[in-house]
Amino acid sequence: IADSLPKISYLTRMDIFIFCSSVLIFLTFSEAIVTAALAAKSNEALALRIDLYSRWIFPSVYIIVFLASFVF
Repeated sequence: IADSLPKISYLTRMDIFIFCSSVLIFLTFSEAIVTAALAAKSNEALALRIDLYSRWIFPSVYIIVFLASFVF
């Protein structure tokens, strides 16, 4: 596939989308590690609160990234 694509020196919309998606995956993984560590240290209330917010924040940010990458 790489041979059939033109050689360009700037980022395309797809490059930006893949980069932002990778960052979101890394942040989601980091959030899971932090909440697991908090829950293991008997701070389950804070871990559940972070998890609850993350369930809304990460999908919302992903929708914004998707729209910014493909619509605009």
